[in-house]
Amino acid sequence: MISSLIGVVFVAWLVYKLFKDEFTSFGKIPKPGGSFPVFGHALTFLRQENHTKLLQDWSEKYGPIIRYSRGFGNSRILLSDPELIKYVLVTNAMNYRRSEFVQQIIPSIGNGLFSSNGKDHAFQRKLITPAFHFNNLIGMVEHFKDVAQDLVQLWTEQVNSSNKGVSEASISTDLSHLTLDIIGRCAFGYNFDTVLSGESEVSTAFSEVVLGINFARVMRQNLIPFYKYLPFSDNVRARKCLELTDETVLEIIKTRRKEKKEGGKVSCKPDLLDLLMDQYDEDTGSGMDDELLRAQVFTFMLAGHETTSVSMVWTLYELARHPDIAEKIRNEIKLVMQESSEMTWAKLAEMKFLGNVIKESLRIHPPASAAVRVANKCDVIGGYEIPKGANVALGIDAVHHSPKYWRDPHGFNPQRFDENDENYQSHHPYAFLPFTAGPRSCIGSKFAMVEMKAVLCTLLRHFTFEEIPGFTVTPIIRLTTRPDPPLQLRIRKLIS
Repeated sequence: MISSLIGVVFVAWLVYKLFKDEFTSFGKIPKPGGSFPVFGHALTFLRQENHTKLLQDWSEKYGPIIRYSRGFGNSRILLSDPELIKYVLVTNAMNYRRSEFVQQIIPSIGNGLFSSNGKDHAFQRKLITPAFHFNNLIGMVEHFKDVAQDLVQLWTEQVNSSNKGVSEASISTDLSHLTLDIIGRCAFGYNFDTVLSGESEVSTAFSEVVLGINFARVMRQNLIPFYKYLPFSDNVRARKCLELTDETVLEIIKTRRKEKKEGGKVSCKPDLLDLLMDQYDEDTGSGMDDELLRAQVFTFMLAGHETTSVSMVWTLYELARHPDIAEKIRNEIKLVMQESSEMTWAKLAEMKFLGNVIKESLRIHPPASAAVRVANKCDVIGGYEIPKGANVALGIDAVHHSPKYWRDPHGFNPQRFDENDENYQSHHPYAFLPFTAGPRSCIGSKFAMVEMKAVLCTLLRHFTFEEIPGFTVTPIIRLTTRPDPPLQLRIRKLIS
């Protein structure tokens, strides 16, 4: 009797879970074809190689607000209209919290700046903002330049060792190493030295944490309850990597605490960890404990490692396809740098065209194809009722490629960001969102832009980049949108 009752309750819950959207206001929102009972659109995603293109096509065909299911009743609303996105990010931002999704798949982020909400987020943002002040970031340029020179050394050795003066470089791998080395130095004074020395146990763990997140694994988690707790090899590996990265960061924090307590000089050039340790709330006198510092450092490493790396990978991909644009950047570099080899924040700021190239790369290849928010209360967006708890995806990639807001949206044209160009066409302020917007916009956007400028400037002064015949890549959504397979390019030493 009891078992039968449990069975009936379970079946009733399952039916409700799978079909509730169709009988609520949620069901009135347009839905693309190809959805199946239980699986939703999961099978469509698994069959499609290019998920970013799929979401672009859906947005163009079905309109600026659609819904799709990732399976087992997990539905999501996708917005691809700048005004609707502005409403969620700015106008009614208090009603939309950060999704717990990333925190679930990367527990090390904890309740840090990226994943926290409400008062916790406001408190952390208030303490962290001073660390990214202009005066603190100026000193980071030296780290950018030094690690970029390590990569110049590596690639020069590879080119010199080849018979034809050309080498096929592992761009994705090498830039991933570079950004890990940079954020290690800038975040907490740790030198991973992966560019010149290769992977270590720790760097491999950080890479596994990010690269282990793919759509297929997310689908398995959606379709199989408690999947992440099952003893599958990917789960075991993920847990080991998370444990190692957590232990590494906490050990560094404890050591730094001890050094500060003993009154020793931690560093002549304070890193982000130093700066965060010195921040206290003026009203309460509260600072960050070790656990919160760990969450922040891990967040900086995750963002500064992965998003910046993949952004530069896509930029070099486009420059290899458009050598005329690469040459125009070199001419700008020569004009700004003259005969000097000293790279400074001020000189990088003068490189306007390089900045526009990076912006155009971020438009065509945004590291995050979407930003997900969760409705705290019922709301109305675009004339449709949005129920409490609904997952709302802000279609960054979709709006970046919409012909409604961009002329020739799939063409690579940095001039579109040049306000002095005669063909300049102003764009909607919420049609370009590589760093999102509003109270949850990326706090490290200036850091990232200057880092990319410094690294790309250094590399373009030393090398030319070419596509490898027959080598093609497809955007694949993991934690970021990466090229698959990992990008490789031909590089040649630039004859000065």
